[in-house]
Amino acid sequence: PEITGSIQLVKTLKQIGKWVFISSATPIQSLNSILRKRGWFDLFHESFGSPNSKIETLQNEFIPRVADPKKICVIGDGIDDYESAESCGCEFIPVESTDTLRNLGMRTELTLDKLQQIIKQKYLN
Repeated sequence: PEITGSIQLVKTLKQIGKWVFISSATPIQSLNSILRKRGWFDLFHESFGSPNSKIETLQNEFIPRVADPKKICVIGDGIDDYESAESCGCEFIPVESTDTLRNLGMRTELTLDKLQQIIKQKYLN
């Protein structure tokens, strides 16, 4: 199921000209099938899944496209999202985080809906 607010956030990011990718632990064929069935495939510039890890995807696909890894922002709710961003020197925004991220002392009250509102206020008003 969709994480509440995720698709609207993707649409907002695209509206302000940001590249939007999905990186998942789901096998790539299954991920693309899911995205197509839900009508979300064209919302993303590209999709990435296993067998590559999220760290490998950042290192091999995203970082070579930018001069500075800090220009990449990983938005996620899991430890693998955090670890991939941390290991590659990228920004990380935790949303609706798991106990694992809360135990690391991360602020977790940010929801995707709230993040979308912040982006709209900054870029669309």
